[in-house]
Amino acid sequence: MKVCIIGLGQIGGSLALALRKNKKFVYGISRNKDTIDYAVSKGIISDGSSDINLKNFDKENFDIIFLAVHLGLYEHYIKKLKGFGGILSDVGSVKRVFYRLSKQNGFRFVGCHPIAGTQMSGIESADSNLFLDKYCIISGWSDENSKDVISNLWKEVGAKISFMSPKNHDKFVSAISHLPHIIAFSIVNSTYSIRKNNSGIFGGSFKDIIRVAESPAEMWADIFLYNSDFVVKQTEKQLAEMKKLIHMIKNKQRNKILKYILKTKQKI
Repeated sequence: MKVCIIGLGQIGGSLALALRKNKKFVYGISRNKDTIDYAVSKGIISDGSSDINLKNFDKENFDIIFLAVHLGLYEHYIKKLKGFGGILSDVGSVKRVFYRLSKQNGFRFVGCHPIAGTQMSGIESADSNLFLDKYCIISGWSDENSKDVISNLWKEVGAKISFMSPKNHDKFVSAISHLPHIIAFSIVNSTYSIRKNNSGIFGGSFKDIIRVAESPAEMWADIFLYNSDFVVKQTEKQLAEMKKLIHMIKNKQRNKILKYILKTKQKI
């Protein structure tokens, strides 16, 4: 099996390395030649190119092509890859955009979202164990055979598989992934004037927030825009919930605050 991965950030690089450890031929494409050189030298990919415009790219050499680039680049690459006869897949955090573009352009395709990764980015953060015991959501596919091939590939690198429709996926991750990033980015900004003269003094919970807020900016700008409907709805629900708690605090309603916290603990 020959696999091509377009985009060698943490997720693309980790998938490449995990597949290489499972004896797959992996070809990597990155805009940075230094990234390709590093990935080849460390055995992360078998070979690669910095030809991000795919001018000299022979797509028919591969059984599977993964898009591991920002969502804003999907349309560009999907148009470039039109006519590819293998399976097109991705690792993006919003699935409706991949499903729509892949279907419109007549691909065999399987949408994927590995729920893995850290605040780190770049090929240097590639880790072959990144997906071990983590969920990979398979969301939107053209046919059952392609779905099975891609599902088995993720199982090979240690992931657990869950299946969702693209719409259900995007609604779900707006709550469990996208909203926490909105909260992290906004808390870092709202507390800056208080923190700036005491830098480095953090509680454990704030350290976790800082970690989330260090996530790649370009990637998250695209995620918020491409999943804007569900992100806005979920954030508005969050604001309404916070207003409830603020009202209790403002009115010194200790018993109500206590009940609210205890009920919350029951929902964890």
